[in-house]
Amino acid sequence: RMNNQCRGVTCGLTSAACLHDTLCMTCCAILSCAPAEAVRRDLKLLSSRTAVISTREMCVACGRSIIDPAPNPSKLPTGGAIPPFYLFPTGQVFHILCAAAEVVRYGGDVRATRVRRLLHRLSRAELGAARAPAVNGTPEESLASLAARLEADVGCEDPWNGELLVRMIDLPFVEPDMDTDEVASWRI
Repeated sequence: RMNNQCRGVTCGLTSAACLHDTLCMTCCAILSCAPAEAVRRDLKLLSSRTAVISTREMCVACGRSIIDPAPNPSKLPTGGAIPPFYLFPTGQVFHILCAAAEVVRYGGDVRATRVRRLLHRLSRAELGAARAPAVNGTPEESLASLAARLEADVGCEDPWNGELLVRMIDLPFVEPDMDTDEVASWRI
């Protein structure tokens, strides 16, 4: 016989397997873990997903082609083994420097420092090398490890559709250091 309710969740186990009288911990644990497992499975699929993009694809931050060099007003380290761009699941493409500039600007001081250091280490590595050289007392390290850490800080989410966007909600819409005509155009 099927047990209709198990702690507020429909239970598909037979009463022999589902000991409803003893709080049915196994059944409820299985049912509550199902959504979490589905999310883990989807994230795992996303991590190995590939996409084809056109060389005419534009960086959403700067408007330049992703194959052109990114502008670098933040003066972040460039060159070396720094990846050229990130394509996010939202479909938006950013030059790595454009995405990193957003993270440095809005991600907090600790994260900004980490991103700058990772970019510096990657910029010192020669293209095609397997390891980044020792820099300022830091030991030699694999490029794969450095790139994975950079991806964890910069490529983990679309800068315009994730946590950074939430952090920006309390910032002024028009920043005081913007062009005075731009600031005046927003006055009510």
